[in-house]
Amino acid sequence: KNVLKQRFYRMKLLWLNFSLTNALIVPFLFGRQNFLSKLSEPPNKVQKIVQLLNTDPSNRSIPEMMEDLTLTDIGLKKTDMINYTDINRYIPIIENRKYTFAVFVVKKGEKLPLHDHPKMTVLSKVLSGEVRVSSYDWESESEAAKGGVRKRAKEVFVGVKRPSDGTWTLEPNKGNIHEISAVETSAVLDVLYPPYSDERGCSYYRVIGGEN
Repeated sequence: KNVLKQRFYRMKLLWLNFSLTNALIVPFLFGRQNFLSKLSEPPNKVQKIVQLLNTDPSNRSIPEMMEDLTLTDIGLKKTDMINYTDINRYIPIIENRKYTFAVFVVKKGEKLPLHDHPKMTVLSKVLSGEVRVSSYDWESESEAAKGGVRKRAKEVFVGVKRPSDGTWTLEPNKGNIHEISAVETSAVLDVLYPPYSDERGCSYYRVIGGEN
């Protein structure tokens, strides 16, 4: 197994209040929509997942139940993917102090830049399109805990995800830093728990070097 000793530059920016270059568009800021109105009568599949999330977001049945979800189940259509090619979008379904249930629409050729999820678990499922995912872990616990703007990390996954690939999980100490690039305009369903907050801010990184 190759271990990439890569160093990252930490961008000290608020996760909901920044702008970068055109190559680093982040949907938290652009194209935000409240989609709850479309889900006033959510399908049974979504209702059941929400019930479990409200009780215990870590319930092991949730990833399996997400496997069957489609664009239609969360109030989107194939034509929306055509209409959403102008900017990336963050579409919240439910946001509360326990979890975030949302859809990220990333247009072809754009990406969610390399970022972390401190002490969080994330369940992801591609609903439409195709994305390339690159995931990293800190090389060691001491590396993760140290301050400064440069840290060593190891690449733990690089690959393509499609709707047929089902749900994948990012854990506090497993693949916690990742980047998602859209091979084609794509919709990715995410469950994040606990959600981002003032105590759990999101940091963005870029690779500045690496070796096997």
